[in-house]
Amino acid sequence: PSTEPPPSSLEAGLFLRNFSEDSTPTEIVAAFKQAEGRELQALKEIRSRNMRKEVRAPASANVTFCVCQKRQYGVMTQCELCKDWFHANCIAASKEEREESPDRVELPFPVP
Repeated sequence: PSTEPPPSSLEAGLFLRNFSEDSTPTEIVAAFKQAEGRELQALKEIRSRNMRKEVRAPASANVTFCVCQKRQYGVMTQCELCKDWFHANCIAASKEEREESPDRVELPFPVP
């Protein structure tokens, strides 16, 4: 398994600049397929790591969750994409909730 972190948006931008007008469609598609494979592998590794977390782990385990990186408390919701757990009061489920509570974070991926 790869231990490389997923590429950042800056790296992705640099990746795109590596192509010239002389690049063939085949070269471009091959490069994107390779990047897609790395991204999929990184997602699988993140999911695997998150699925090993125990939501009800003892305090001594120092297991953290969510965008806030704190321990489990209150209502927790599991993301279907990354399989991590999030505190209900840290994520926004709807536009109305975001407007009511500006402290909530809108995640860029689907959280049920």
